[in-house]
Amino acid sequence: MAEKFKTNRKALGSLSLGIVSLFIPVLGIPFGIIGVIFSKIAKEEIKNTNEEGSGLATAGMVCSIAGILIQLFWLLVAILSIYSG
Repeated sequence: MAEKFKTNRKALGSLSLGIVSLFIPVLGIPFGIIGVIFSKIAKEEIKNTNEEGSGLATAGMVCSIAGILIQLFWLLVAILSIYSG
């Protein structure tokens, strides 16, 4: 019988937080930061324990970073629009 490898839960969590950070204004920044942290932890755990989910952790990292950048852009636009008149 083939051995089943479990998927790392932090990798799944990082992907979820990354996706949420793309769409929720203001809270997307902390969610994205937590997603990046979870992704880094998941990558280390996957390397040490031979679990699955490396792709999920990578996708979580990409989505989290994109979410942070998008939220910072919209925050900058909001601040500039307030001060421009």
